[in-house]
Amino acid sequence: MFPRNESTRKTNLTLRVRVECRVMDIISLLSQPEGKTLEFKRDLSSPEGALKAIVAFANTSGGTLVIGIEDGTKEVKAYQTF
Repeated sequence: MFPRNESTRKTNLTLRVRVECRVMDIISLLSQPEGKTLEFKRDLSSPEGALKAIVAFANTSGGTLVIGIEDGTKEVKAYQTF
């Protein structure tokens, strides 16, 4: 993440994160535009975008991250057939 060199000191950092998982109405979420409190991600193959959204939510009043939905088209991408 950060380059380590001889001047880098180890620090103890405590990070407290509250994660709330809820069953939500996906139709209701898909009817809303992305914004400050709602973000759609197709998958986590490149987690940087999801991490940026989580940090933005943490720095404001929170939000909802929906994984498995195409950003532009809102097409459901993540599903499994049994």
